[in-house]
Amino acid sequence: MENQLARTEQPTGSLQRSSQSISLYSGVLTTKCVIENVKLLKSAFPALPAGWYDVLGKMIKEERFCDNRLTDAVKHLIKTCIYPTPTLANLLTYDRRYKLYTYSELVRKVDEMGAVAFDLFEKREINGTLYWVSKQEIDQL
Repeated sequence: MENQLARTEQPTGSLQRSSQSISLYSGVLTTKCVIENVKLLKSAFPALPAGWYDVLGKMIKEERFCDNRLTDAVKHLIKTCIYPTPTLANLLTYDRRYKLYTYSELVRKVDEMGAVAFDLFEKREINGTLYWVSKQEIDQL
């Protein structure tokens, strides 16, 4: 996957320590991407007021969206919105994350599964700290 987090790349989303997960998305948000996705949203949801898009623009910058995340969020919203008009939260909460395992958690997995666990997890350095991620989970994202 082209938008996978590289081993040493710093993600644009923040590492959430409480859930120990990290966003799959990284990169920059371009004006071209915002314009294309706003056009798509306007076509899909013509009843949305102009102010909705002003707030959306501000919030996607604050939430550090990148092109891929915004495009995926808009597509997901169009496919899943069951009400006549979506809320901003429907779009802003979209993210694809994978769980990060500490060394201690990996050791517990090895205790549970045996040495095969080493083949099922991959080491990643994120913000100077080592974590392990499930290869299966990354492939599913």
